[in-house]
Formats: sequence, structure tokens, C-alpha cells
Amino acid sequence: MLFRSVAMLDAARVWPTGEGVRYGVGPGLRLSIINVNVTFGYSFDVHRGPGEKSGAIYLKLDVTSLF
Repeated sequence: MLFRSVAMLDAARVWPTGEGVRYGVGPGLRLSIINVNVTFGYSFDVHRGPGEKSGAIYLKLDVTSLF
């Protein structure tokens, strides 16, 4: 079992608002167990608008190789 720190950068074009590209950055951790990687963290909204949340939770599950 191995823990690693990760830095995340997220970019997305949000439709249909027409606001252009939105960005998020944040810290996270990756847990590696044999061939399974679980990455989780929090991405902060760089240009937060009125009434928007400060960011979002991120969770990713990878299986690198079964055989």
C-alpha cells in the first residue's frame, strides 16, 4: 500500500451558460494497492461567481492491469 500526494488541474467548458472555460485547482491523495489506484481530492473554483460553491470533491478509481 502506497500513498502519494497529487496536484489537480481541471478545465471545462460549461454549456449553455456561454461563460467560456472554467478552471479548478486543488490537492489530493492517491492510494495504490497492487494494481488498483484510488485518487481523491478537492478542486477549488478559481473564478467563483455569486451563489456558486467553492469547489467540488474528486474521486477516481483505476485498475492498471488485470493480467
